[in-house]
Amino acid sequence: MSVIQKRQDYFLKHTPDKPKLEVAQYVFKELKGRSINGMKFEPVKTYKYSEAKKVQSNGKEIRARSEHKQDYDGVSGMLDSPLLSHQAITDEKSIKLLLKDGDFKKGSWSINDHLRTTIVGGPFYSRLFHEITERIAIFQSNMRKAQRAKERAPGDSSFNAKRYCELLGLNENRFWKGVSFSYWENLQGYNLTISADSAINGRYHIIVHKPSCYVIIENGKIKYQSHKLPSDASKGVLNSPYFYEEVRNLQKFDPSNCPIMEAQVLDNSFYFLQYLRGRDFEPAAFVLERPPNANEFVALFCRGSTSPDYPDGEIHKIKVFNKHIKSVSPPGESVLQYQISHMLSELSVRQQNLHIIPADALCRDDNKNIARRLMVGQFTSHGGISKLLKPRISLLTLQGPLGDKRYLDEFQAKVIADGRKAYIEVL
Repeated sequence: MSVIQKRQDYFLKHTPDKPKLEVAQYVFKELKGRSINGMKFEPVKTYKYSEAKKVQSNGKEIRARSEHKQDYDGVSGMLDSPLLSHQAITDEKSIKLLLKDGDFKKGSWSINDHLRTTIVGGPFYSRLFHEITERIAIFQSNMRKAQRAKERAPGDSSFNAKRYCELLGLNENRFWKGVSFSYWENLQGYNLTISADSAINGRYHIIVHKPSCYVIIENGKIKYQSHKLPSDASKGVLNSPYFYEEVRNLQKFDPSNCPIMEAQVLDNSFYFLQYLRGRDFEPAAFVLERPPNANEFVALFCRGSTSPDYPDGEIHKIKVFNKHIKSVSPPGESVLQYQISHMLSELSVRQQNLHIIPADALCRDDNKNIARRLMVGQFTSHGGISKLLKPRISLLTLQGPLGDKRYLDEFQAKVIADGRKAYIEVL
């Protein structure tokens, strides 16, 4: 599992129009049939649009995964990848139109419901015709209102894309012309996000979705696990670093990068889903063995290391990121981040030198249980995974020591971190 010499990333130089699909096809070709500790590497079935329509009519679940050039080395979670289940797809352009015009929710009525009714046909439509007609009318009315007000519902695809373009000064219509879809069989099993640690060789961060669980594996052994997992999920988690390194070291990738990969574990098999470039590996050069001094407090979680050139710690001017922040972090900025828009956070984290995630301790329990709850809550979404893995150094702290800083514009702190633990002193 050693990190080898840096090399040119082929897909960074020749970025495909459909990064999810085209990168996966390369991985499928290279690793199909390979096995790791009794677990097989299997390709996910993908379809052309015309094939997807036929497969859908036979009752298979197909996911229309959104594609854009930026998906290989950019932000996460910008566009939806809706599930098109149990019906026949009739109009691919309508999927894009719904994403572009916004997912205006009425109660539990979500984009998947719109796709199953306004785009797809069949018995479902006939059986619920009157209810569907009413809901479509509400949907269209909300669209017209939003267009008049030039607003979008926060958190939906249209809002994310609009904010992305605004923050980068891009033409929104030109951006949408670059959006397409690839069609994948929707698999059951356990969804994993896996990334190598950017400071400690042999250390991996694994996030399991449904059931939610955060796991750290180092040199083949579990160092931290937030929740108990079913045995088949546990086997997949334990073997995921081997699967990850097989992919990471393929010839077209740069193995000195610590990519964020997504995979599905099902029936003793790994199914590769996505490769998103992460941080380059920068090894920690020291171990923090001393106890914290009287002015320091200990971070609940640490990823990334400070420089050995500052044995007493790095001094950071820390900007407080809150709803008043409107622009993307410049390279090298250090932040204490509260709630901001998803796209502003996504565009900023990769630039950041230090990212501190404050969290309230709502339960009066020991630090281990607090940390367990907070880690799962913070790190199992697209935005949370980005805050965990994309800055140079990521720290999770209890709100207490930094609580009075949230209303400031900035403050100074001294930070020392060895990749496993960190001490913070507010100056």
